[in-house]
Amino acid sequence: MRVAALTRSWLADAERLLEAACPFDRAAAVADEKLFGAGPSGEPSAFGAWHADALVGVAAVAARYLRVLAVAPGARRQGIGGALLDACEAAARTAGQPRLRALDQPGNYLAPGIDERNAQTIEWLARRGWQRGVEVRTNVL
Repeated sequence: MRVAALTRSWLADAERLLEAACPFDRAAAVADEKLFGAGPSGEPSAFGAWHADALVGVAAVAARYLRVLAVAPGARRQGIGGALLDACEAAARTAGQPRLRALDQPGNYLAPGIDERNAQTIEWLARRGWQRGVEVRTNVL
């Protein structure tokens, strides 16, 4: 597995990955914005994870916001999500941000945080030391 900067040339692959990996939100519909678009907190750093030439994971961080993180269902439990999260945390630290928030960057009305139904992701982040906020998170559809 290789983790590196993700470029727009991989957008179609990222959209397919997000469609398969994110059953509780419409991440594929906003892939370009979340991975590459500037937001209120600035330009994001986007990362991809590859097995050989296949994109198996994506993530993006901007300032103190983890904007998106997804791993293809068939590639989970292989350390890909952890490697992507490590890359995002390192980028945030380099930008002077000691803490991150997950998926709730201002202006993110489609999916304002991790949906409560996504227990697997919430538990995974907790095992990595992330703390759960007090707000209930459901998608705005």
